[in-house]
Amino acid sequence: IDDVAYIPEQAYRDNLSLASITIGSKVKTICAGAFYGCKNLKKVIISDGVKIIEKNAFSKCVALETIKIPASVVRIDDRAFSDCKHLQKIELNEGLESIGAAVFVNCGKLSDVKLPSTLTSMASDMKGGLFSGCKELETLEIPHGIKLLPHDMFRDCKKLKALKLPISIEKIG
Repeated sequence: IDDVAYIPEQAYRDNLSLASITIGSKVKTICAGAFYGCKNLKKVIISDGVKIIEKNAFSKCVALETIKIPASVVRIDDRAFSDCKHLQKIELNEGLESIGAAVFVNCGKLSDVKLPSTLTSMASDMKGGLFSGCKELETLEIPHGIKLLPHDMFRDCKKLKALKLPISIEKIG
């Protein structure tokens, strides 16, 4: 997809025939729920140029295993990758500034995440923290500049062994 400025809300919702997608550099926004529930979507390539991934954009894409977020993405909204049960690795590149609430909630196989140093805002809501339910997550380093560690960020992260917090943290919860 490369001939539009944005992928509309719920454009491919619950599309079971979609197995892979390449999002081109002309696309600036992946709108809310654009690929929600695409249960057979296994491969997603997001080109440099995309700036915003809105809420629930890839929620419940249970076959998705890895994803690389390009440096052009500055914001990922609430629950964008929630309930992606087979997501093991996500690469968040430098440039990302804001990440919403429960973005990776219930990504039970997620084990490899590196938060970029450009990240300045992490949100939380009553439905769960950023990594709640990531049962395979073992280590995480929070980048310098983050002042608030959101509520329930690591609930049910049963294998979390090491957490490195920056001196910039002013409040937890």
